[in-house]
Amino acid sequence: MTSAIFTIGRSGLSVARASIELTAQNIANAANADFSRRTLTQGELVMTGSIGINAADSLGGVRPGVI
Repeated sequence: MTSAIFTIGRSGLSVARASIELTAQNIANAANADFSRRTLTQGELVMTGSIGINAADSLGGVRPGVI
């Protein structure tokens, strides 16, 4: 279970980093007339299997979507 929690944290940090990088690109290119603003969608990441006592319990995380 501990490794699953770290996986969730790692996926969240990865998507947060991608969002910050994309925001930095948008700011850096704000004065460029040919640049179009980009956004990052985030989605739910569901792991197969179960944890804990309840079979319905599952851990996932965050996954990056379309840029």
